[in-house]
Amino acid sequence: MATTIFRSLQKANASNLPTTQRRLSPLQSSQIDRFKRMFPFEENVLGFFSPTKWSASLKHSDKSLLCPAVTLNLVDTMYHEPIAEQIVYNNLVGLFSIAKPNEPINQQSCRLAASMFVARLGQELSLFGMLHYFASYLTDYKTTYSQLDLQDVMRQCTKAYLPRWRDRLGAAERKAEPAEPEKPAEEGKITGQAALFQYLRDEYVANGWDLHLTVFYRTGRLTEDDIAYIESGEPLLL
Repeated sequence: MATTIFRSLQKANASNLPTTQRRLSPLQSSQIDRFKRMFPFEENVLGFFSPTKWSASLKHSDKSLLCPAVTLNLVDTMYHEPIAEQIVYNNLVGLFSIAKPNEPINQQSCRLAASMFVARLGQELSLFGMLHYFASYLTDYKTTYSQLDLQDVMRQCTKAYLPRWRDRLGAAERKAEPAEPEKPAEEGKITGQAALFQYLRDEYVANGWDLHLTVFYRTGRLTEDDIAYIESGEPLLL
């Protein structure tokens, strides 16, 4: 088992050669700043994105799937420590303890599998998405008859989980598109960009997360300056 994973890891690393680091947009920087306020130290990240939070992740599945968050690749850069593999390893151990409660954990296989998981999926998969996937793997994605197959854990994340995540994010973006042309303004009622700004400010204040901002930014209805203005808390000039 360990040999098979090691060979797969070599292939994954070969296809993930370092690329030039891109400059972060103001929206990405804003997301990172908010994430670090929630988790100021790496210990906070390791503690939250662990099997102890699986039930909460399932309870709030929509937010887990759609909330813009730091990816596995980015978290190492943010905290200047290689913690992404440790996070995945902890969740793999959690699966082991449930699927094989009477067997000793194969730490070597879990370490190699964690390395391959990050190499293959770290560019796209967010920490919230990873937590939700591990929480739902045994009930929704497991395809093998064995108690736990680490290859299946990684294969199903690529083939089944990520497509579902992309579809649901795409649905949110389509929902954000205007359904019909804008109607003439009624007396005393704000419309157009002013109404959009008011709606996004209300959502941002009420929910404390920026899915709506990201959707409108990605669909071209907001500029980076608009995002900064909405998040700043300054009075809206309606």
